[in-house]
Order: sequence, then C-alpha cells, then structure tokens
Amino acid sequence: MGLDAWLLSGLVVCVVVGAICASRKLLEVLLTLPAAALMRAVSRRVSHWVKVRDYTEDEILRADGAGEPWVERRREALPRLASTLPQQHAQSIAWGTAIRESFSDRRFTDACRVPFPFNRVIREKFKLCSVVTASQGPRLRDLDGNWAIDVSGAYGVNVAGFDRYKEWIQKGWDRVKHLGPVLGPLHPVVGENIARLKTLSRGRSRWVPH
Repeated sequence: MGLDAWLLSGLVVCVVVGAICASRKLLEVLLTLPAAALMRAVSRRVSHWVKVRDYTEDEILRADGAGEPWVERRREALPRLASTLPQQHAQSIAWGTAIRESFSDRRFTDACRVPFPFNRVIREKFKLCSVVTASQGPRLRDLDGNWAIDVSGAYGVNVAGFDRYKEWIQKGWDRVKHLGPVLGPLHPVVGENIARLKTLSRGRSRWVPH
C-alpha cells in the first residue's frame, strides 16, 4: 500500500472517530436538553439588546393617564410622603440599611418593590424596609410599633390567615417538641404527611387541617 493510500486511510479513520464522538456528544446534549436551564443561557445572550427604561418623576405621576389636577396633587404629595415615612419608620429603615449589603434578599426586594420603570425614582425618594415583629388578623406590626394591613401578598394572610397559622405552628410544636430538630431518624408524623399528600395528589378528597 502506497503512502497516499495510508494517508487516505488515516484521514478516513480520523473522520469516522470524529463523527462518532460528535454523534455521542450530540446525543448527550439532546438527552439532557429537557433538564438544561436554557433561559439563563438565552437571557445572557439577549440581555445587551434590552435597555433599561427608567421613568422620570413626571412620567411616573402621569403613568396612568391622570388629568392635570391629579398630577399636581401627586406632585405635592410625593415629597410630603417621602419626608413623613422616615419619621414614622425610623427604626425599621435603620435596621434595613444596616443589613442591606449583607443580605441579598433585602437588595432583591428593593429592586422588585415596584415595576422596574418606577424603580430609580422610588428608590431615590424612599428608603423602606418591611421588618415586622407581630401579626394580628390581617395586620402586621413593624419594628417601630406601627400596625398596618398586610397588602403585600404574604402566604399567611392570603391562604389561611396569620392566626390560623399560629395555631397550626403551636399544634405542630406540641407534637414534636420532645424530639426537636433531629436529622436522619424520622418522627411518625412524617408517615401521616405522606399519606395525606398522596391522597390530595390523587384528588380523592380535599383534606383540610384542623
């Protein structure tokens, strides 16, 4: 066999091996595609196309198409509110400011408190922090002792009410307080939870905790 034939044979072998490796890699990608976090990769690629859109204060005051009399009333009320809130919630604001750089959830809440076009102006005017110490019915008490109705969508008030959750927490603690937070061994209540969850998932009944 001549030199050219050996070279051709080697080239064919390389192409075949490369094709096999590429096929295996492609098959692996296809099989794992449903589990891949594609949104994260795609969002990085398109993020440079999406520009930040910050409303000016005047645009915020007119965002809902309000007439001039209402816009003027809002223009007067906004700085008044910005000066009143720090006086009423001084301890809560100080506490939130102290932990802000050490607690990512605090920064995330700041970024998502209002629709993003409103964010820059609102953050400049208001430095708020929702830190609460007690609940009563649909109301929450902040660090400064102020009570306010919870309109933020908290699980407790929306699903069953804070007071009902307190009852369930107390009943749960009464059942497991002699064991404590043991890791590994299971408390018998786990079996009850599994049975109830399986019943609910099959739709055979609607179990309501008492």
